[in-house]
Amino acid sequence: MHAISGADVTGAFNGKGKTSFWRRFIDAVEDVLKALASLGDSIIKDETYEIIEKYVCTVYLRPTEHNRIYTLKELRLWFFTQKQAVAGHMPPTSAALRPAVRRANYQSMEWSRCDVPHPSLPPAQDFGWKIEDRKLVPQLCDLPCGPEELILLTKCSCSRGRCAQKCKCVLSQLPCTEMCACLGEEQTCNNIHNVIETISDDE
Repeated sequence: MHAISGADVTGAFNGKGKTSFWRRFIDAVEDVLKALASLGDSIIKDETYEIIEKYVCTVYLRPTEHNRIYTLKELRLWFFTQKQAVAGHMPPTSAALRPAVRRANYQSMEWSRCDVPHPSLPPAQDFGWKIEDRKLVPQLCDLPCGPEELILLTKCSCSRGRCAQKCKCVLSQLPCTEMCACLGEEQTCNNIHNVIETISDDE
């Protein structure tokens, strides 16, 4: 429980500390206790991920709501429907929880061998870590933070100049849209006209 709720190197859940996890831990069912006790094994079963995810959900819910929501996807949707979707206090996604579980597993593996001089451990990169600039840093998510089309979405921040040559959209040969500072409107942007005229000429 200590490793998954936040140790020195495993990370923690924003807004949910040891007390929150302990309250749910003392009332946890046997499956949860077995899943937490299994942390430290070289292989994490899919069932372990699922049970720990259910346990994390209970940390964010009132006791009367535990039997209604079992996945982080459902929990995050519930937060939105209840208008409680505050960015800093949202639960993680399942894809973000999995590397956190792997880091907790690796930390538990180290603790279980604390009486062994120079213990032999598998590579940390297999357990929620990655190497950047020759340093170990946590892998924050198993999936991209959003669709590639959205991540690569080009938008300009032109507030004046009517999106001239230095405009990011113009340089990318893309029209300005509502996502841009100019809103892609005729009153503030020349880039939208150029695109429309080009399309008309091609037709």
